[in-house]
Amino acid sequence: MKRIKRFLSELFAAEVMNDLDISAIGDAFNDSAVRGVWLNLCFDELRCIHMEVDRRLLSEELMGIEDLCARRRAFQDVLEMVLSARRQVVQGMPHNPPPSSPPLVDLDRVTG
Repeated sequence: MKRIKRFLSELFAAEVMNDLDISAIGDAFNDSAVRGVWLNLCFDELRCIHMEVDRRLLSEELMGIEDLCARRRAFQDVLEMVLSARRQVVQGMPHNPPPSSPPLVDLDRVTG
C-alpha cells in the first residue's frame, strides 16, 4: 500500500507541472500548423494505444493493460475538453445570421 501511495504522490507531484510553460503552450496553439501537427500526433498515439490494447487482449497478455487504458482515457478526456471549450465559445458568441441571399431551393414549389 505504501508503494501505491508513493507512486501516486510522485505521479501528481507539483514539480512535474512546474516544467511546463503554459504561456509557451498557448502561443504554440495560436499557430494552426502546430495545432494540426499536435492533433495528428494525438490520433497516431491513440491508434497505437488501441492496437496495443487489442494485441494484448488477443494474446491474453494483460500485464500493464490498465496503464494503456488509463492513457487512452486521458487522451479521450483531453479531446472531449476541446469540444467542450468549442461549445462554450460558440454559445458565448452572438448569433449573426448570414447575409440574406436567395434560397437555393424554392421550398414553396417542392412537393413531397
